[in-house]
Amino acid sequence: MKKTNEPAPLKGHAGYLSPRYAKGQRTADALLESGRRLLRSRPLESMSIQDLCAQAEVTTGAFYGRFRSKEAFFTALQALAVQDIREATRQRIAELESGEWSLEDAVGTLARNIRLWVLRHEGVLRATLLQHRGAAAGWAPFRRMTHDFVEALVPLVAGLLGGGRAGAQERGLRIRFGFQMMVGTIVNAAINNPGPLSLSDPRMDEELTQALCLYLRAQTVRTDHARPRSR
Repeated sequence: MKKTNEPAPLKGHAGYLSPRYAKGQRTADALLESGRRLLRSRPLESMSIQDLCAQAEVTTGAFYGRFRSKEAFFTALQALAVQDIREATRQRIAELESGEWSLEDAVGTLARNIRLWVLRHEGVLRATLLQHRGAAAGWAPFRRMTHDFVEALVPLVAGLLGGGRAGAQERGLRIRFGFQMMVGTIVNAAINNPGPLSLSDPRMDEELTQALCLYLRAQTVRTDHARPRSR
């Protein structure tokens, strides 16, 4: 039988029983994908193991052959979501560093990729945030990676804005706050869906791109005007 190709984050994961062969891994993958889908339309406490197994077309025995509990299953979903964002952010930074971008193209690419990543893991993120009213330890890796991602973006976006050394500290603050607004808007769409644009609507990318670029350019102009003129 063919050996398994297990996702790295699940090796040694507490409560996860590693399969020896590919068939067992396919069962685990089907359960995990079904969990992601079900959590998009229902809260974690309403997702039963029976519903999960029915969605994945496997038996409850197959579930317990891979996961010790529902909690272990959910933490596995969290671990895979963390891996996904880590890889996605690494790729986005590499793309921005290696290519020639306009500010609009760079921000548009970032808006689209952040929205699609959140959309894919929408239910997992919502359940993580709502655990203990957002104080769950499970949210810490997402918060840390978002911070690191934005910090890596600051010099890249600053280079697209221009302006040299003068006002660099102020521009850095504006870039950080701009992406705080972008990420906050996307996460809020996942948690509350306040409208008018839903997380699945690609028009959100266009509106966020336009809003952030206008904000960054307006702040750059304001900073430039605030510089003392040489006599």
